[in-house]
Amino acid sequence: MSLPIGTALKDGFSRVANRAGAVLLIAYLVVNVVYLVAMNSTMKAYLAETAPEAASTLSPAVDLPVGAAAAALLMSFLLTTYLYVVAIRTFVADERHSIRSEHLTGGVTLALVNLLIGGLVYSIGVTIGWVLLFVPGIFLMVVLAFWPVYVAVEGNNFVTAMRRSWKLTEGDRFALFALGAVMVGIGFAVGTILGIGALVATLAGLNQGILNVVQIVVIAPVSLYSLGVLASAFDLLREESEEFGGESTTVDAPSTPA
Repeated sequence: MSLPIGTALKDGFSRVANRAGAVLLIAYLVVNVVYLVAMNSTMKAYLAETAPEAASTLSPAVDLPVGAAAAALLMSFLLTTYLYVVAIRTFVADERHSIRSEHLTGGVTLALVNLLIGGLVYSIGVTIGWVLLFVPGIFLMVVLAFWPVYVAVEGNNFVTAMRRSWKLTEGDRFALFALGAVMVGIGFAVGTILGIGALVATLAGLNQGILNVVQIVVIAPVSLYSLGVLASAFDLLREESEEFGGESTTVDAPSTPA
């Protein structure tokens, strides 16, 4: 049985378009705006003495010392990663009315550490794969698509998570590639619309800070939808794996508090 792409796309939307998804969307919007402000503030503080004209174009931003701005940037980055953990746990468990407390607190520290270190290893591997004739990079992106899910949902370390993702995707890699292509197409379409809109808004004299925030408002629900699709595909493949004698897994977040 191959992964049903249409089912994953439809079910991914239903996992996001609900009360729990709305709460996560608001949190995503707030945290991403904070991240944008922190990023611009850090760059503005850094460029203030060396390139003041460039620094003045960064918006939205606040005047902070470089150290304080960098600390705010780091905290907002960690919050973004934390929200990923909460979102993927919620979507995999298919919670639609509320976010369970264990999804907010269970094993969070361990998950964050493994996501950060594993993300670095994954990025290096995929980058090397892209350099080596393009195809190996795509292959790694497909076979390791679910490693962050195993880290967030089941508390695996990133090595075990990558191994389990490799196993889970066996027999469905072409379908996963096609699903990924659809999501990339959606992202490209949204990006194109945003690019055209940004050009028109810039020519019309719209404030750059407002434009940047509007872009976050548009991108955030698309990002959450991609997580919903990932969670749906993960559940579909797990069900298929268990049906044919694969390993059984649970949807609950790790019970050990961080």
